[in-house]
Amino acid sequence: MKRLIDILIKKNNVVLKQQELVDMLTRYTSPIEIKEYLGHLLSKGELNLSGYEHQLGFYKFIIADVGGMYPRRVRLHFWKRGQIEKDIHDHIASFASIILQGTLTSTKFSIGDFGNEYYRQDFVAVGDSCEPSTESAQTIKLIPKSKSTIKAGDVYYLNFNELHCAVPLSICTISLILQDSPVDRNIHVYRARQSTNEVINSSRTLYFDEKRRILEEMRFQLGENNVDE
Repeated sequence: MKRLIDILIKKNNVVLKQQELVDMLTRYTSPIEIKEYLGHLLSKGELNLSGYEHQLGFYKFIIADVGGMYPRRVRLHFWKRGQIEKDIHDHIASFASIILQGTLTSTKFSIGDFGNEYYRQDFVAVGDSCEPSTESAQTIKLIPKSKSTIKAGDVYYLNFNELHCAVPLSICTISLILQDSPVDRNIHVYRARQSTNEVINSSRTLYFDEKRRILEEMRFQLGENNVDE
């Protein structure tokens, strides 16, 4: 983890191209390094990182914020099969991601006249999380245009304005995200039905004991050879 953060600090005042972000994750991260990082973190009395349950159902941890002319962020995501909302969404920033454990699918969508109808909800970035902005009564038609299966060791890139839906196939999936400089815009989420559940409309800050339990499980899973069953 230190290698990745060090190179980000060196590059914090320059624009990074898509391939450069992908190469950083390929060269400067590995499951062993992340497992060692989690072990070191858990050995301390305090867990000095923010953790959230995302409104889409996965757990998100902020590993590092690297400031500069082009600020970037490193995040860990922990997905559990069957607990993820299959919503279609874009992002506030482009990012590269490496799958450390497990497998997920990423389906990209485009707006089209002959697609299925979805309700759109807008979110706005607030601190480390995002909160609902307005509920849109408007429906948008979306068409799936590509689907990729992303396995452990694979690195993929997503542009901020691409619409996609990520679904874990493994019991547990762990990914490391390298988020590029944010773009000043809302996040758009598209759902097959209009949501009235305020719980899934907002992210939730994790308590200390929750953070420890989830990080311990992530560390354990990174030591497993196969969690796809």
